[in-house]
Amino acid sequence: MAPEGSVVHEAGPRELERLFHQGVLSRRQLLQGLVTIGLSAASIEILFGSETGTVEAQVPRPRYLVLIVLDGFRPDYLQLAEMPAYRALAAAGTVYERAWVGQLESETPVGHATLSTGALPRNHGIIGFEWRDPASLLEVKDGWEQGAALGQVGRDLAAHHVTSIPEAVKRANPGAVVVSLSSEKVYAADAMSARAADYVLYHQFSGNRLSPAALPGQSPDVDFFAGKHLTLPLPLAHFTDWDYLSSQLALAALARYRPEVLMVNLPGSDVYGHKYGGPNSPGIMTHVVAGQDRAIGRIVRAYQSAGIYDQTLFVVTADHAMVPNTHAVGPDQIGAAVRQAGARVQFHTGGSGKYIYLQPPFRTRAKEVAQAVAKIPGVVAGYYRTASGDYVLAAGSIPAELDAAYRGLIATFTGPTAPDVVAPYRENTIGTTLPQLYGNHGGLSWGVQHVPLLLTGPGVRAGIRSHAPARLVDVAPTVLRLLGLTWPGLDGLVLADALVDANAAEVAAQRLLTRSLGLHQEALIERSLSDVAGDRQTHAAPPPPISAQP
Repeated sequence: MAPEGSVVHEAGPRELERLFHQGVLSRRQLLQGLVTIGLSAASIEILFGSETGTVEAQVPRPRYLVLIVLDGFRPDYLQLAEMPAYRALAAAGTVYERAWVGQLESETPVGHATLSTGALPRNHGIIGFEWRDPASLLEVKDGWEQGAALGQVGRDLAAHHVTSIPEAVKRANPGAVVVSLSSEKVYAADAMSARAADYVLYHQFSGNRLSPAALPGQSPDVDFFAGKHLTLPLPLAHFTDWDYLSSQLALAALARYRPEVLMVNLPGSDVYGHKYGGPNSPGIMTHVVAGQDRAIGRIVRAYQSAGIYDQTLFVVTADHAMVPNTHAVGPDQIGAAVRQAGARVQFHTGGSGKYIYLQPPFRTRAKEVAQAVAKIPGVVAGYYRTASGDYVLAAGSIPAELDAAYRGLIATFTGPTAPDVVAPYRENTIGTTLPQLYGNHGGLSWGVQHVPLLLTGPGVRAGIRSHAPARLVDVAPTVLRLLGLTWPGLDGLVLADALVDANAAEVAAQRLLTRSLGLHQEALIERSLSDVAGDRQTHAAPPPPISAQP
């Protein structure tokens, strides 16, 4: 949650800049704070531009948007296969080689919600697959399949009154059509929709087949699902089938509705990254990655055939990455540490980091729990939530720069639903003890935070390789800016170095945040490299894989 008005009134320019760097203040709140402390409107506009901004008339604007999310995709997967479709898009646009999730939790419903809304989890309300309701103190599981299949993620986003790409486009053009889809992950499609898409599509198990379905109230025409190639028999025969189904839904939607906005989740790299340990099974992931590129190619060719490719903005990114289980922190270890601290667990979440919710009577023991959990091998540090809602480092000997990076990430989901204790794990460590190779995500390490990001289309600079620390939360503001739709109050910023017509204010705002975020990234990367080097020296390795089967 953003600071109360009194905090903004009391802060000086340096403090306001620090809060903005940490993501505590949105750009709009920063500007309001500068006005409050007496900076003139003219000076603010010179530094940051007006709240609405202007669009240069001579720069062409895209009429269509295609957002493709490679679920659980690591940037090093790009080296596994040729990926001609991806590389053609990259060559024609701007690629962010240091893009990252930049928030918690690094999970699918959270990432897709942020991509769509341009809001941080603390503001859009989706902080994981589950969280604790602050009123009832009960566990809420809206992010899982059962809740998402009823549209609960979209309703949660709507209840938090955040803007989304679908809503902004439809407000500007009420006749615009928006489609959000995923074959395997209904919660991804629901989150991108933010309750504003016309059609939200996914696949469900139906007897011995995978059959297309839609969320209630966001379903296409009855005969839409009768189209060719929208179903597959079970068991699946190829590691590429999930992404093939997503691409077929996308092609069907384009052919039937020609949507102004098409949001596509390709789930294969997450499905098989979990099952086979992600980067530690390069043979399997090579098949998956090649299939995802073919899915991208099918979509691109369909837009070319429809004669609208040159009018389309393409964005390709990931919601999170993936790490293998070289090390594991088992749930029994967490439970024992909590009991040792004199407390009891209500529930805990996270795959490559741990987020602990204590039973309400024991929440006052959060500091002791954080101290006990930090002693578990594989846990880097322990943070506990104070009565004021802030997080304090209770235990863990870590550099100040890494502490700042962790605090910056934790701040993105801090709020009334946030956990009592946060425990960052070392690189390639997950919270599940298994006898076979497995992959996971959800945490703060660079291995799960580093993701690909490219933009290409009208208004995007071509052939650019940027090292700016672009976050998921920056995608929506950049997309809306390219579409000519400015929207105040977003938590993310416009990625000015991707724009043909970036103005001085946009460039200054990006540079302002790049400095602190870059330091956070450097700290995470340094820790990651140290952990991986240590594993090599000790010959640490994950368990063996199971036999390969789609």
